[in-house]
Amino acid sequence: MKAEFDFDDFLRQAQTVATMGSLADVAKMMPGMAGKIDANQMRSAEARLKRNEAMIKSMTKQERRRPDLLITDSTARSRLQRIAKGSGMKIDDARLFMSEFQRMRTMMSRMSKMMPGGGGGG
Repeated sequence: MKAEFDFDDFLRQAQTVATMGSLADVAKMMPGMAGKIDANQMRSAEARLKRNEAMIKSMTKQERRRPDLLITDSTARSRLQRIAKGSGMKIDDARLFMSEFQRMRTMMSRMSKMMPGGGGGG
């Protein structure tokens, strides 16, 4: 079975980062990042994480496990509308989140293929 990054994984990562402190605190731990990101950028990123979490929590368990239901499925538009409404967001916010999620998913896929024993064979 092929492991694939889903919304539960995304939520777990966001919650893990949150337990480390503010994003500013986490950024300070990263080599070369101290002082590179201003307070407004940090506040914006933290607010975006909270919005993303609200949208994920408005998804069904099936949607969390099968992101394609919200990306390529014929019911994607109505699902996104429901999720946006349930999380107090606009449909454009939900679409932006799907775009961000797809970028994260692609990055995670590429990283797993670079790891020893990752990707490659079936």
